[in-house]
Amino acid sequence: MKSNRGFTLIEILIVIVVIAGLVSITALNTDSDPREDTLKINAQSLLFYLDEATDEAILNNKSIAIYFTKYSATPYNWQLIEQEPNDNSPDPSASKPKEKWDWTEYKSRKLNAVEFDSKSELRLFVNDTESPLTFQKSDIKSVVPQLIIQASGIQSIIKFEVGLVDYEKTISVIGNGAGRFKLSQLSQSEEL
Repeated sequence: MKSNRGFTLIEILIVIVVIAGLVSITALNTDSDPREDTLKINAQSLLFYLDEATDEAILNNKSIAIYFTKYSATPYNWQLIEQEPNDNSPDPSASKPKEKWDWTEYKSRKLNAVEFDSKSELRLFVNDTESPLTFQKSDIKSVVPQLIIQASGIQSIIKFEVGLVDYEKTISVIGNGAGRFKLSQLSQSEEL
């Protein structure tokens, strides 16, 4: 004789409650704040940009400097911009022309000026001292870049705190002076 016994209502309800519990636990573990993802992407983009500048300096055997504002980064290199005759020498044939060098905007196929997301906030620390960033490039003739990467890859000791407007967490991009930059872990912001 065959048994035609099915599931009771209680057994079905227990299974449904167990499945609902597992689904809610899974949803809680996979739900992340989209601002955190945006912050990580912004910090990673800055890291890639700085690594690209380091590679460019090493491969082209020239120093590259970067001038930062709150919303942009512009690369520069040290170039001879003009030569003037040296009229102070008593012997005009022995005088060398007076050279004038300055930071000029650097352009290449891989490294150009970059704009940051306007929802991002950037703080810059050079040798553990905060360097205030302006909102836009000034119109002065001579730019003083905050980061200099030498042809050997050695750079200024620098730290960027990357944050977002109305979000309390930050990620730091750190250059220890000896080559590559690295990302820190997500942390609470002191004040942006």
